[in-house]
Amino acid sequence: MLKNNEPSKEDESETEEAKSEPTDEHLGKGSKGGFKEALLVPAKINAEDVLKAVRVINDKGGSATVKDVVEIFGGAKKREFLSRALGFDEKLGLLAKDGLSYAITDDGRGLLTANEEDKKAMLARKLVRFKPYRDVFLRLRDEGQDGLKKETITEMWSNLAGGGGKKIRQGATMTFASLAEYSGLADDSGKTLTLRASAVQFLQDGQQLGAPTTTTPPPPGGPVTLQGFEDVTCPRCNGKEFGVLNEEVVEYFKADGQTVVFLKFTFHCRTCKEPFSRHGQRFVAGLQKT
Repeated sequence: MLKNNEPSKEDESETEEAKSEPTDEHLGKGSKGGFKEALLVPAKINAEDVLKAVRVINDKGGSATVKDVVEIFGGAKKREFLSRALGFDEKLGLLAKDGLSYAITDDGRGLLTANEEDKKAMLARKLVRFKPYRDVFLRLRDEGQDGLKKETITEMWSNLAGGGGKKIRQGATMTFASLAEYSGLADDSGKTLTLRASAVQFLQDGQQLGAPTTTTPPPPGGPVTLQGFEDVTCPRCNGKEFGVLNEEVVEYFKADGQTVVFLKFTFHCRTCKEPFSRHGQRFVAGLQKT
């Protein structure tokens, strides 16, 4: 069962801007600490809002403006949530925007016609490819069964999403938690998120999509050895406690009967809470260039 989010008094005050046709850029630059336009991190909406926004566009013939669907989405008090959900659906490729109109895409239609299990899997694949979310999922993977406190994720948005006031960052964490739980990527205990074991495959698939097209990505579950970071310290505070935020493939080559994969790692220092990068390598059995 998805959790409802009725608008608070603060939310209702923010809907005053909906008197004009709201856009992501408009919503992102409010006086209450919205995210910058280019960051595209959703806040204050939940998984139900994201799915419902696709459905109401489809119900209006596959193309409509915010004004066309606001009543069937929930009325004027839900207009801010509608606008945010439509904007995020566009980022996920479920909708396409042309002027003030949103049109459903093939992926959006596929999501609506899928059974519940496939729908969750489709959304999960979208979420792990959304860069700010992917960084958090990688950190969750690194933390294992300990998971991450929501307050830690809220602080992470300062680096991963360019800042924003605490309230809007808390709203972004609420959105992330709702989507991660609904799609089966994480468990939400109320204060802590823990990555589910099944989410690791989605993260591996997402990384493969980001690999160079001239290579065959590492097979999931293959023997992998991470080397070169035994003596890594944070360049800012010399801290030695850190987690992996992101891994970016740089190059592959064959050596001594195995494939060496060079990667750029982005770390999160747990001491000073700042990110830093290092290059490293993996040795992967059975990987060949094409």
